[in-house]
Amino acid sequence: MALTISFAVLLFVFWYCHKRGKEVRLEKERLLNEEEIAALERDTAWDPNMQPPTTTAPVGASMEEVTSGMRHGTAGADEQTKKMAGELSASAASHSQPAYET
Repeated sequence: MALTISFAVLLFVFWYCHKRGKEVRLEKERLLNEEEIAALERDTAWDPNMQPPTTTAPVGASMEEVTSGMRHGTAGADEQTKKMAGELSASAASHSQPAYET
């Protein structure tokens, strides 16, 4: 009889520890998710002083024409865009893969 009671108590202790550990883990995950969501919202917050990008491409133009005609509403964005495009093309050229001969 004592063995049965001690076994029942032991099972209860294991069950409680498992249940409590799960609650703690879920609470930690919830807090972490809330922090990540808040950080994403801060990082992607819309700046009211920034104008949305526009394009000089005609309606129905191809994607290449639209991206080539992009204009940003911030001051000096055209120079920054040209500079970044030059850096990207230089970076792409330095990382290009050599052609494999067969």
